[in-house]
Parts: sequence; structure tokens; C-alpha cells
Amino acid sequence: MLKRTLEAGEQVQRKPRQRIQHKSLFGTISAPHDPIVKEFWSFLCGNEDIHAKQKGKSISLSKLKKYVGLFNRESGWQRIGREHRIDIIQELQRSKEQVTSFRKNVQDLKDKSLRGLNKKLKGLSKEKVKVMEEAFDACIHLVPSGSGCCVRIGSEAHVLTCAHCIDHDDDDDESNQSLAEPNRVGRYKVIVWANGRMGLAQCVFSDDKADVALMKIVALTSQDIDTVPVTLPTASVATIAPEKGVTLLLIHNPYNWDLERAEGGQMGFIPFSVEDGEVDGYRKGDRADSSSFGALKHSCWTYWGTSGAPLFDVRSGCIIGIHNSWDSRNGQRHGVALDGIRKCLQAYAP
Repeated sequence: MLKRTLEAGEQVQRKPRQRIQHKSLFGTISAPHDPIVKEFWSFLCGNEDIHAKQKGKSISLSKLKKYVGLFNRESGWQRIGREHRIDIIQELQRSKEQVTSFRKNVQDLKDKSLRGLNKKLKGLSKEKVKVMEEAFDACIHLVPSGSGCCVRIGSEAHVLTCAHCIDHDDDDDESNQSLAEPNRVGRYKVIVWANGRMGLAQCVFSDDKADVALMKIVALTSQDIDTVPVTLPTASVATIAPEKGVTLLLIHNPYNWDLERAEGGQMGFIPFSVEDGEVDGYRKGDRADSSSFGALKHSCWTYWGTSGAPLFDVRSGCIIGIHNSWDSRNGQRHGVALDGIRKCLQAYAP
């Protein structure tokens, strides 16, 4: 795997990777090598209803089970028999429709998301505006819930997010509570950019104590990544932690359903919302430890779905933290501090 990654990097080194004079870089991606993953991606991107294939039985039950596993659905689906074939097909169709619906929502609200960004950037210098526009382009949404940002490691683009965002239905199974940490590495997540582009990413690193995960992007819409070098916008990670009072911007995907009222209801939130705030300080103790609350304290507004969202220092456009929690006792927002991010990056690619 390492040899293949390096070769991919060597192919693109002849082309300029930095197309602008700011912090945002461009990283390549690797194609999936598992044929099942390729077929799953084709199913996810295609217009064909999986029900239409059910009559001809062109998709075997074992393959359907693998598809539902790639959606991170509960392991009970892996034990069903032929008599429940229609049930698993319906589950897959619902999952696909969820992805399609969210992507369409992002595309429909793209202009509104950009207006929200521009509103927060008023008063900044042209250079800072340019840097933050590039950072915005690097941000992604995890379907169905969660946020993240693309960063470049070596020559490849990876998604930086929270470990707890790489979730699976089985993580909440009480029979699995004896496990110290879920095995998140190897899981896949569908991701969407603010421009509506969709991708598939696989978790390649996870540290639950730090609450940091990295995913490698293995598939994209409208690209033949087996033959065409693909580059994606990426944001830079800061090298120095900010002090208290530094202005921040948070780019996230708040869940558009009221989870605080029994009757629910639409909240009017839009994907790729931008919030401003400040560094409120740091929790005492090890700043790389986010096993309770993140060590970084900040004042950016958050909601369910914000976890994994990058916190940017507006002075540089660099990531200085990842939102991961809030304290219901006082409303304090917390994030993975820069110490935790850099420690995990070093562990993954020393």
C-alpha cells in the first residue's frame, strides 16, 4: 500500500500542486481496489432503482449484505436469510435515497451557503477573504451526519474529522460495550462538498482518546480516478496553537431537525453554515486528550452534526482545532486542540 501511494504521488509531482499563492493546497486521491467497493459506488451513483434488479436477481444476497455493511448498518443484516431479501433491498434503497436527498439539498442551497460565508468575511482583508474561501472549498459533510475538512498528507488528500463521526450502528449495541474502542479503521463514509460533489472515503486512522480520525478518499462523482489524476482543495493545519481571544471561523453542517423537542420540526439550518467566535481558552490537563471534553474551548455556535467541523484561525486560514463536544451544564463548546491533531498526524505519517 505504501509503495502504491508513493507511486501515485510521483505521477503528480510533475504537475504544479499549489495553484494559488495561499495556504490551500491540492491533494490527489487513490482509486478503490476492492471490486465490491467499486460496484457499491456504481450503485450509489447510478439512477437505477435497486428494486428493478431484484426480479432478475442480478445482485446476489451476499453482495447485498456487503453493500449494507458499507453503509455501516447493524451487523444483524449479515445474518438474514433469503426470505428477507426484499427487506435488505428496501434498506439499501432508503440509504441511497438519504444520500441522494442530502446531496440535492446541498446543490440547491449552494448559493445560500456562499452568501453565509461572504457575510462572515465582511471586514476582512482581501487576502484573508481569499484564504477562507479556499478553506471553505476544502470542507466536507459526512452523510448522514458529521463534518470534516480535507488536508493533504504527503501527496494525497485525506479527510480530517472526529473519531466518533466514523460511527456504525453496532457502536450503540449494549453487547459491544465491553470493547474499549470500536474498530473504526476500514469503515467507509459517503462525503459531500459544498459544490455538490460526492465522494467515498475509507477510515485509515482513528484515535478515540484524541477523538481524531483520518479518511482516505477513494471515489468521486464524475471522475474516472483509475486513469485520471484527480486533485482536491485541502486546508493547512496550523503549527502554533492560538491564544485566548483569537477570532475563529467554524464551517459545519448542523442537523436540520429539532432534536430538543419531542415533536421535532425543521430548523431552517443550511449545509456548510459558517459561524464566528473566539478561542475561550483551554481545559486543564493533557491538550491531546479529548476522551471527555476537547481541550480547546471556543464560542462558535454549534448543533448536532457539527462534530468533526474544522475551526479556522482567520488570520491564516489554518485549522487550529476540530469541534467535538459541548458541556450541557454551561453551554461551553469544546474542540480537539491542535496538540491532539498534530499528534495524530504524526502517528499516522511520521
